[in-house]
Amino acid sequence: MKEEDLKELLELVATDYGRGYLDGLLGALSMLLKISKEAEKYRKEEYE
Repeated sequence: MKEEDLKELLELVATDYGRGYLDGLLGALSMLLKISKEAEKYRKEEYE
C-alpha cells in the first residue's frame, strides 16, 4: 500500500461516514461469526 493510499484511507476513517462504514462492516463480520459458531454447535450436537 502506498503512502498516498494510506493517507486517503485514514482521512476517510476520520469522517463520520468512514466510521459508520467501518461500524457496519464490523457488525456484519460479528454477525457472520455468531452464525458460524451456532452452525458448528448444531453440527456437533447432531453427530453425538
